[in-house]
Amino acid sequence: MTEQSVQELYDQAFFEALRDGSRQSAAVIVPMILDWIQPQQVVDVGCGDGTWLSMFREHGIEDVLGIDGSYVEPANLQIPVHQFVSWNLSQPVLLDQAFDLAMSLEVAEHLPEESASSFVNSLVRLSDVVLFSAAIPYQGGTHHINEQWPDYWIQRFEERGYIAIDVLRERIWNHPRVEPWYAQNSFIFVRRDRLFRYPKLQELALRSTWSNQSLVHPQIYLNRCVEQSSVSEAESIASENNPSQLIKILNLTCLPVAEIHSGEGITLELEYQLESPVKAAIFNLSLSNASGDIYLDTHVAMDILPDAQKGPHRLQLQIDRLDLIQGHYFINPGIFSPDWQQIYDFHWHRYPLTISADAPQTGMLNPPMRWRTLCSHADQLADAQRLKPV
Repeated sequence: MTEQSVQELYDQAFFEALRDGSRQSAAVIVPMILDWIQPQQVVDVGCGDGTWLSMFREHGIEDVLGIDGSYVEPANLQIPVHQFVSWNLSQPVLLDQAFDLAMSLEVAEHLPEESASSFVNSLVRLSDVVLFSAAIPYQGGTHHINEQWPDYWIQRFEERGYIAIDVLRERIWNHPRVEPWYAQNSFIFVRRDRLFRYPKLQELALRSTWSNQSLVHPQIYLNRCVEQSSVSEAESIASENNPSQLIKILNLTCLPVAEIHSGEGITLELEYQLESPVKAAIFNLSLSNASGDIYLDTHVAMDILPDAQKGPHRLQLQIDRLDLIQGHYFINPGIFSPDWQQIYDFHWHRYPLTISADAPQTGMLNPPMRWRTLCSHADQLADAQRLKPV
């Protein structure tokens, strides 16, 4: 992968989307780690914008170091710039310093498998104690190229004389402020001949009822179910029931741009083509976040469709204001038969929308919105006759 494409994958928006969840999770987990290990020096390999290290600093641990790629913009760091080192994580991390705690959370899955062993080597060189988590198979995420079950990583640490301590997951599994990937994947690895130095951790390990199992968090499972049912099931049903795709979605455009401020209006323009004559159809637009949570869902029935031989055709939804928290969303268009039994076409998470906000917004639950056609054929009917919101 080129440096430019890596920069595009892990841009400011990528880290901003993770920041709030990471901070909330760190607020729960960091105090436990401080109690069990009492570190005075912490290094985070794959630190992103340094959100986790900033939480250690808030708890009085000033000697921290973040390591990540050149794609991290210094202006976006949550820690002092001098406490950040730019490094290609697919290469061995070589520092002339040891730390009381090394951590790497949800990073290893972003690196090629041929780098896995050297990455673990880097972590154990840095500390006798490693807080580690990595995505499991089919967890999903941006550029996950080496998703593995915990056994894969446990074996690599054990080969280097480290024992897996599975005491964190049982304490955060159902915590509402901890992101499910941390609850599902977090282990503490300790150099076996140094475990006695951490009596609290040693005692907890002896009493733990968890045993390094490969587990799937219910929230991650449900999120994947939503994604799969929305993408593969819906699109396969559309393909099976309507092999000719009677109506095809060509594109969806956010006007004037696909980035707005919370509280501003936006126009969504759907471009479609009739492949065969169809008398009527329902056009649906929904707005969701990356996890599949739906924040807006609206549709309109068109009782008279344009001429199939002409086109493409356009349909607009004008939303007067959109009140959502800052983040990254998707517009999902779908076209259905009048009885909803057939899916003519459906696109899930293909059209991104970014919303910015200076402060929390108090907005409207059901914003005013209007549908209108932009058909160019000569016998175009009035919108009032053509469109029937349902």
